[in-house]
Amino acid sequence: MLKRGNPLARGEAVKPQFLSALSRANSEPFPDGARRLGLARAVTSTDNPLTRRVLVNWVWQHHFGQGLVRTPDDWGTRGNRPTHPELLDHLASVFAADGGSIKQLHRRIMLSAVYAEGAMENEKARNADPDNQLWWRMPTHRLEMEAMLDSMLWASGEIDLTMGGRAFDRESQPGVLRRSVYAFVNRDIVSNLSSTFDAANPSSCTARRPDTTVPQQALFALNSEFVQDRARALAALTGKSAGTDDSLRVRELYHRVFSREPRPAELTRILRFVQTGDKTAQDMAWQQVAHSLLAANEFSFVD
Repeated sequence: MLKRGNPLARGEAVKPQFLSALSRANSEPFPDGARRLGLARAVTSTDNPLTRRVLVNWVWQHHFGQGLVRTPDDWGTRGNRPTHPELLDHLASVFAADGGSIKQLHRRIMLSAVYAEGAMENEKARNADPDNQLWWRMPTHRLEMEAMLDSMLWASGEIDLTMGGRAFDRESQPGVLRRSVYAFVNRDIVSNLSSTFDAANPSSCTARRPDTTVPQQALFALNSEFVQDRARALAALTGKSAGTDDSLRVRELYHRVFSREPRPAELTRILRFVQTGDKTAQDMAWQQVAHSLLAANEFSFVD
């Protein structure tokens, strides 16, 4: 130890071992030549109570927009206490029992009653619990940028699910239809698209992305060539499968984009819009309908 950082004021020697607060009293120092391996084993050890809880909280935050612990980067005395400590412990325990299967953890959360809650307001519940600490509603949150782009590719039927391969640069290769997990991230120059949609800083650890709503996000949905190309492909896809049945075509659009049936008023309004003009005008109208659905809040927000 260097007292107050002074190299001339040396204190007692520190052994290379795991945090004492998360270790047994008789834990051994990491052996020479295998210190990083020892650290990795200590972090993932079944004796470490923290790692499983942090991971479970991260998955919960992914699905709900906020975690059971709402300070995901601070689990110390200054961080927030979990809203449901027993639930956090239970999920951490079954996660360990499942052999650390994240897929099983996703399934367990998504089959729960709380995940099935809607985002509808309830005045009585809002007055009693304004911060939704008791999870009486699904918190409305926007899809992350990568999930939004991939969802558009899926809805248009264009997504390339090929596994592995080299990364692609979304800026210079906008026509690549691969999943965003294969997109190149430039640590030196953050793209305009990434900064517009609150992408994580690639040069630091980000436990939770910032959440902003700015005009550039709506402008991207309305003017981006990427979105317009997906709308064109979506309109062509549904036109091919539905044939000349315009009502069926509207229903397929809604199923692919919103995963629901169109309301009667929506169906009537769209049919009135697309059934005017010649064939060219109608084709353009269908593209505009597809574009309006992809640009809608219902597509970009999870509720």
